[in-house]
Parts: sequence; C-alpha cells; structure tokens
Amino acid sequence: MRIFWLLLMMFSVLSAEVPQGALDAVRANPALLDTPKAQTILKQHGVTKEQAIKRLQGNSDTSRHVEGDAVEQNIREESGADQETTLDEQSTQAQNPSETKAGTGHSFKNPILYMDRKALIQKSLKLQQGWLKAKGLPHFGFNFFANANTFNPRALPTPDYYILTPEDVLVVQTYGSTNKIYRLVIDNNGQVMIPIVGPKRVGGKSFKEAKEELAAIIEKTFPGIKVSVNIEKFSTIQVTLTGEAKAPGLYNLPSLSTVQTLLVQAHGVLPTGTLRNIEIYRNGQRIYSVDLYTLFTGHPERETLLRAGDIVHVPKAKRQVAIYGEIKKPAIYELKKVEKGTHLLSYAGGLTPKAGKDAIVLTRYDAHQALKSYRLTLEEFQRFELKDGDQVCIYPIDGLKKENVYLFGNVIKPGPRALKTGMTLHGLLQREAPRSLSQLFLPYIYLEHAYLKRRTSTMEESIVGFNPMDVYTGKSDITLQKDDEIYFLNRYDIMQTSTVSIGGQVLNPGLYRYIEGMTLNDLLHAAGQKGLADNKVRITTYPAPDYMPKIVMVDKEKNPDYILSPADEVYLFNYYETHKITKVTINGEVIKPGTYAVGKETTLQDLIEAAGGLTERASNKGEIVRYHVENEERERKIVPFRLDDDALSKPLENHDIVTVFRIPNWNEQMRVTLKGEVKYPGTYIIEEGETLADVIERAGGFTDTAFIEGAVFTRESVRRMQRKQLMRALNNMKKKAMIIAAQPSGLGTGQMAPQDLLTSIDAVIQQAKEAQPVGRIAINLEKDPKKLKKSDSNIVLKNGDALYIPTKNDTVAVLGEVLNPTAVVYKKSMSPWDYIERAGGLTDNANEDSIYIVHANGEAEKLDNGMFVVGSAKVKKGDTIVVPIHIKTTSNMQIAKDATQIIYQTAVSIAAIGSL
Repeated sequence: MRIFWLLLMMFSVLSAEVPQGALDAVRANPALLDTPKAQTILKQHGVTKEQAIKRLQGNSDTSRHVEGDAVEQNIREESGADQETTLDEQSTQAQNPSETKAGTGHSFKNPILYMDRKALIQKSLKLQQGWLKAKGLPHFGFNFFANANTFNPRALPTPDYYILTPEDVLVVQTYGSTNKIYRLVIDNNGQVMIPIVGPKRVGGKSFKEAKEELAAIIEKTFPGIKVSVNIEKFSTIQVTLTGEAKAPGLYNLPSLSTVQTLLVQAHGVLPTGTLRNIEIYRNGQRIYSVDLYTLFTGHPERETLLRAGDIVHVPKAKRQVAIYGEIKKPAIYELKKVEKGTHLLSYAGGLTPKAGKDAIVLTRYDAHQALKSYRLTLEEFQRFELKDGDQVCIYPIDGLKKENVYLFGNVIKPGPRALKTGMTLHGLLQREAPRSLSQLFLPYIYLEHAYLKRRTSTMEESIVGFNPMDVYTGKSDITLQKDDEIYFLNRYDIMQTSTVSIGGQVLNPGLYRYIEGMTLNDLLHAAGQKGLADNKVRITTYPAPDYMPKIVMVDKEKNPDYILSPADEVYLFNYYETHKITKVTINGEVIKPGTYAVGKETTLQDLIEAAGGLTERASNKGEIVRYHVENEERERKIVPFRLDDDALSKPLENHDIVTVFRIPNWNEQMRVTLKGEVKYPGTYIIEEGETLADVIERAGGFTDTAFIEGAVFTRESVRRMQRKQLMRALNNMKKKAMIIAAQPSGLGTGQMAPQDLLTSIDAVIQQAKEAQPVGRIAINLEKDPKKLKKSDSNIVLKNGDALYIPTKNDTVAVLGEVLNPTAVVYKKSMSPWDYIERAGGLTDNANEDSIYIVHANGEAEKLDNGMFVVGSAKVKKGDTIVVPIHIKTTSNMQIAKDATQIIYQTAVSIAAIGSL
C-alpha cells in the first residue's frame, strides 16, 4: 500500500486527491522517490526527483486552498449551482436533460473528496434550496432590430391605400394594339405628363384611385388597348423619431415605410421604451398607436404608412415583467393594462415539462419600500394582476416528489433511475445489465469497490461501501432508498496506469502501457526492432514482496511468450554489443591501408586483397604486431612474414596490425630547380642525400656573369615557417594597437596620437601583405666546385628546393622611409649613410635606430646609430638598405618590437624577390 499511495501521489501531486498524510510522508522522506516504481512514474511524466520535491514543498502551504477551489467547482457542476447564469442558458439546459443531474454531464465525482467547512455549507445550500436568479434576461422583441438587412420597398407589392407623392415614378404599360411603356414622374404640383393626353393630377390620391383614373383616360384616348400601372420608384419622405429610441432624430425613408421600418433604421428602442404603444403624430394630431407584439407573436395588424412630416414617438414602457426558470422563452416582457399572468405565459411560450404547477414565485418591489414574495399555483398566477418590475420564477417540480436513485461514474448512462418499492441494489444492477456487465459499465470498471451515498434520518450524509461484483452476483445486497447516489469507479481514476519500458535496439524506445498477460513478444513487436539484434534480452523486474530490482536474461527466440510484469524494464542488445567484430589494421605498401572488419577465418592473403592489393613498391617482407593477454597483462608479439611462404594462408587475430614493407631505396622522385646563371638551368631529379654542389656540378657550374654573392636559395618548409611567424606577429600587433588606440594619449610623453599610431601600423601591415615570405636560406657559395663541396653552404637538398643565381649587380637598393627609394650605383668608398643621402635622406617617420642592411646573400646586419660612428656595417654590391617606419610609443615598447620584426621579415622578402 505504501508503494500504491506513492504512485498515486506522483501523478496527482498538485491536486487535492491525495491523502495529506501521503504527501507529508514524502516531504519528510524524499528517499521514497528513489524506489524503482516511483522512478518509472517520474520518467513517464518527465519530472525529476528534485522537481517533484520542489512542487511538494511549494504546495504544502496552499494545498488546502487548492482543495477548496477544486471542491467548489465540483459543487457547481454537481448541483447545477451555475443557475445564476442567463435564462437563455437555463432554457437550453432544460431542453437538454443530458446536461442536468440526470444526464451524462455527471461522470465520476469522488463522493469522499475532502471539502472544507465553507464548501460543505455552500454545497448544501445550493443543492437543497434550488435558488434561481434572473440575471442577464433579454427584452422580448429586441432581437428583431438586430438584423443587418435594410428595407427594400421594391421587394414588396404596393398597397392600394398608398398615397402618391411628388417624385414617385409610375410605370404605365400598354398592350393590345399598341405595346409601349411610359415612365411618369410626379412633379411638385402632383401631376404627371401623359404623352398625347397631357398633364393629369395624381398627387395626394391613393394608388388604387390613381391607377384606375390613368387606365380609364389612356384606354379612352387609345381604343383597343389595355393599361397596367405600377410604381417603379418611391419618393423619399422625412420623418422625426422621438422618445425612448436608441437613435432619435430626423430620418429620410422610402415613402412606403412604416413604424417598424423606422425603428430598424434607428436600431430599436431603449430598455425603458415601449414596444406596445408607439405613437404616430401627423399635423399635430395623434393619429395611430402601433403594438409591435402583434407582429412578434404572428398576428400583425394593418400597417400604417408614414408620410412626410410625421412624428413617431416612443413613450416609456409602463409595465415590464421578468419571467424565468422553467419557461420556454425566459425574458422581460411588456404587458398592457388589461393583461394578466395568462398573457405573460402565452408570450413566454408556456411552461417546460419540468415546471412545477405549484412552484411559481413572484417577487415584487412594493411602493419602493419593501420586497415581497408570493408563492402561487398555476391557476392563481394566470388570474394574477402583474405590476411593473415584477419578477416571476417558475421552479422545477419539487425534488421531494421525485422517487429516484442516481448512478454516477464509470457507467454508460449515468443519471436517475426510478425507485420502486422494495428495490435493492442487486435488483437494479440485474435490471440494468441482465446479460453482461458491459450493458451497464464502461471499460476499465473497478469491480472491487464502489460507494453508495445517502441521507440519514437526521439529514446527514452517510457512505456505504460495497463490492460491485458481489452485489451483481447476489453474494451481498443493499436495500435502496430515495435519492441514493451510487458511484462506480474507473480503475484509472484511483490508481496509476501500469507501464513497461523498452530500450536498446528498437525503433520506438520508451514507456508502453502494461496490460495483463502482455508477453515479451508483444512488447518487441510494438516497439519495432531496429537493425540486427541479439537474441539475448535483459529484463529488470521488481517483484513482490520487497519490490527490489532483479535482472532476468531471456532468449527472445526460445522464450517469446515470457510474461511481463508492471514496471518491467526491457533492453534489447545490438548484435554487435554481444558479438564483437574482429578488426585488423594493414599499413604500408597496399593500395588502401586502413582498419578492416574481418571474419574468423580471414587470412593475410584475404586482407591484402581487401586492401586493394600490393603497390609496385611492395617488398616480399612484412610483419604482424599481435597482442595477447598473459598473466593479466597485455603483451605484444612481433610476427615477421614473407609473401612467398605459407604465412599468407594463416588466419588473422583480432587487433592484428599488418605492415607490408617497401622495397629498399624505392623513394618518390625528388626535384630541385636551378635558375639563372648556371650553364644548364632546369629541374633536376635527385636522390636522398644529394647535395647542392652535386646538382650545380650536374648543371655545368656557373656562367661567367654569375653573381654568386646574391644567390637566392629557397625551401618550402622555411617559407611556411616564416609565413606562420609573420602572421602571428601581425595579429599580435593589431590587438595591441586597438587597445592603445582606445586609451587617452599622454601629453608631453612623445607618444603618437592614437589615430597616427593606427595609420603607421596599417602601413606596416600593408607592406607585409605585399611582400610574402619566400623561404630564403642565407648561403655563401664558392665559384670553385671543390671549395663549394667542402663549404658549409653545401647543404643536403630536399624535394622542392630552388636556387636562383642572378647576374652581376653593381647597385645598392635603398628602401623604406627615405624621400626617394631607389637603387644607387655601388662605390666602395661610400658608407651606408652616403647611400641614404643619395636617396634623399630620411623622412620624418624614419626609425633612425633600426636601420639595417640586407646583404645580397640574404644575411642581415643592423646599422650602428650615427653618421660618424667608427665600425659601421659595410655595404657590398647587391645589398639593400632598409629604413623602417618609426612607431612612437614609450609605454608600449612591445608594439615597436613586433613592428620591427615584421619590417625585417618584409625587407628580407623584398630583397629576395628583387633578386629573382
């Protein structure tokens, strides 16, 4: 039972349907949520243990309030207490008994649900007193004016008594010996002009009189023809609406209009206005009174057509009476002086079948001093003289006269059942379900317990519990009493839905509803198998009495009908989780090296074929690295093999690593390029270990014009390294420059303004982008081949190396921050500063402390500061003097260092490119 209440608590933790003790137990001991069944419930509802505890704590102070609200709602539903709604709704309910206490609107209501004192009092009053209130009642006839259609006089036949007025258009049609149509407009003098005949006065005459006169004149003038007269267009009249109308004022209407036409245009009358005595005034005299109830009730009186200048006045209603309850058309009605209760009932459509003939209550405000009530029979009410403001309530037949019992809950047709003398519960059930329980109950009926609620002799409620199956079979019985309420439960109203779960190699993992007798095969088919699965299935079950987990391994092929239990957790293994695939790796001289899944009997020959076969570089030798466990340690064993022995037919083992060796000295072709002043420039194929002197010798040596001091030797690996370093320096300088630019400049410190600093850095970056590294290695070549072979510059060549020998160069280049970057003819006697002066001297942005010389062989040398310093660097033919830009910053020396490094690498690249 502890587990049961826990599960019940989990799916209704926020409701009032769980005993307070169960909630308190979980709050005091949250470990109850760790049980397997509780975890299953939490998983099903997508709630973690922490969230459940938080909800319980959050509801501890408000649970009673929530319960009270829930109970109050149940009371409303159960008692029909919402009869405080409009009488239109009450009328609908009266016509639809399925929504009353006797209907299907009442399914299961827990008869022992907790209710606080206030809720019990409220329920008792509302159930027993049966109060009805007149709320939101409509005024009878007001909906007539809600129609959006407008008056169309041409859609109606013209009455004979219609009086013709100026601007009316008559249509005169002749037929017989002559067929013609004449349209005659009545002028302001009331005349129409008839062709050949002349003018004829018709204004002010009735339509019948005018058409007879016109027909007689025309037929006399034109013998042998017949005449038809009709009105094609009516004139417009202006009338005045006053009094209790919604929109009083002047109205222009078709001349065929009546009072109801005018009121439709004005959207009806106010709630205080009359519909029974609407007055028409003409020429200062009251000529007619209109009662619209004759129209609304299907007995319309002759309509009076309005004329130009008429005044229509809506007086205040003198006697309005409300009627509601068990009446067919509850509303507020207006009565004339002579009309009594019988007339009111007639207007309201009469009583409903549920109305009680002796349950009519009339409430009256007497002289603005007191509220009086009269309880009348139907006969008394029909003769009763009603007054303005009266409210009449027609109550249903008194419940005390009903001889019923009531079925609620999980039954097909809930509601009242006639109670016969001496009837028992067994007899009632047998009468309702003579052949089968399915005749009475809905699916999932709970047949172990039900409730019978009744009133004691002291009008208190009492509960009698019973076993529905025992009563149905006659093992026990209960004598029924008037107004007994019998509640049958749905098993899922009171207990958690049982589930099983499945995971692993299935298409639809998750929770599934548990049904008694469900087998493993049933669940597997419901979830669907995904891919290849093992026959072994793991089932975690929670058997009684301790409900502790137990693991059972089941073979789904041998035991597909294994019976599952509620909360079972099934896991279907992937076939390859339990059957490990043998994998081996092959490297070396095969077309497709890699790791392959193989079978138990796969041989070395099979693996080589699976890898596409051997390459042309493959030797006859190889080895297998094999691992095995010995003395609980993994040991490695090297197994050499030859491709021409029986090793090819031996099976491989899991995790073997096979290597097929390459034929010795079989290397890919390596190429180097020689350009410029060598006798045979071009691309040469080299072998491993071949040197620069060897290739120069193969190229025939240098020409007589070769400037070997300016030789440019490049290597791809060096170029990549230089580029990487340059990009790193550029990125660092950009970041630091942005930080400095965002700081205020120091006055009097000699620093550059932020904008000037950024401009200078941009210039450095742009130069670096234009002169990408070439991968130059500084070398000092010897023209004598013998000396070259012994020199340090006779380096071992690599694939992709290149050597360029320029022609003799008798100039010195001056680049950077000079007024005129140029090349100056070399003179042995000139110092570096002489060449700078020949280039126009330094600019204002020159960094005088960082001038350096890039010699023709690629080496760099910094120039000592000052023109007259002894021991300054010497300038040689083909050299380049670089004057970098000066970045003035005293507080951020690292930027200057980064810029210097970038400028140096840029200058070396420029010098090398200039030589190519």
